[in-house]
Amino acid sequence: MKRRLISACVSGVLLTSLLLTSCLSSEQKQIANEKESVSKTIAEEYLKSNYDGGTIKNLKCLTYTPKDSALRIPKASSYVRASANTNDKDFYILIDTDSKKCLDNYNVPAVKDEIAELASNLLAGDPPENISVGIIPKSVPDTLNLGDYEGYLENGAKSLDDIMSDGGYSIDVIAQYYDSHADFSSIDTSEFFKRNTGENDMNLTYINYRDKEHLDVAPDDGGFSYRVNAMFSSTYSGDPDSPENVYVKFEHRELDDAEVVWDSTRLALEFSETEPEEDISSEKYKNHTFSPVGDSSVLINYEKLVDDDEPVSIDLYFYPKNSGNYGVMTDNLNPYNRNTVWQLNKSNNEPIYEEFSFDHYAGNLVLGMYTASENNIADIVGGLSGQK
Repeated sequence: MKRRLISACVSGVLLTSLLLTSCLSSEQKQIANEKESVSKTIAEEYLKSNYDGGTIKNLKCLTYTPKDSALRIPKASSYVRASANTNDKDFYILIDTDSKKCLDNYNVPAVKDEIAELASNLLAGDPPENISVGIIPKSVPDTLNLGDYEGYLENGAKSLDDIMSDGGYSIDVIAQYYDSHADFSSIDTSEFFKRNTGENDMNLTYINYRDKEHLDVAPDDGGFSYRVNAMFSSTYSGDPDSPENVYVKFEHRELDDAEVVWDSTRLALEFSETEPEEDISSEKYKNHTFSPVGDSSVLINYEKLVDDDEPVSIDLYFYPKNSGNYGVMTDNLNPYNRNTVWQLNKSNNEPIYEEFSFDHYAGNLVLGMYTASENNIADIVGGLSGQK
């Protein structure tokens, strides 16, 4: 099974840390050099005590930006990351030069692999194409970036059981699938969470993407439902038999002018043709006259499948060919805002994303495409005068 155990966000934070180092003032650079010099002896002693010796290859003082720094000026921290080698294995040691406490990630790859395998086995069928595991101590020092603390084990922890019984970690797993037929609703995380005797913060997320092609499409201000078929997320809540689970399964319907996406665990939709709505009014576009594009619109009959007070929503991804037109959703059960109008403007070839929410349990909506002309104020005044 292919595994990618480095998350993009952590990589981004590490890159930011490197960039900040180059921006240190002369004074902070001198402090960083002093921290690196002091840390070498500490790291060598740590290797002798824990691994019967080894080699320190490189030392790097880590930087951070104080939270109260309005100018976002980076500073040298008390932490130094040492690149080390022992038993023909490269790893990192994180050294606090103030307390002389050290953490390392020598055993982390094996622990992450074990977590990834356990998480993969919770879903029958094809293994995930990619799976990432993040292990971060819950308590991150103020003088460290979050990504700089990821993947280090505290208190002598060397195995998965050590971590599970410690309780001092946040563990996040993301498993990625592509066009899988696996049933995400069947995932049972209770046995996995029962190993969490120390009550670490834990979250498992499974995402089934439509395909890799849709990942390259980036609708403005949206796109998750456009790219995904299903998602299951399970968070440890203190009781392994009662985790906080979230499951969504997106259905996609391609129409002439837009792709409609909805969560089929909460909403059932049926589509048919109907005549365009003629009387379109909008407070935002009250000086506009709307004319339908074509001789038909889409009638959407809906039924809410869950008995709760939460509104339901439909995601609309209008095709770029409609740029310059207006998308209109008519909801006859909404007396306050019967027509929702979106002006569709796009400078690239990506879908135009809009969300439509409503709180009725059953009814119908009409989705249409329109052009609009802005009425001249003089014409409006003249028209009113002619009515007298």
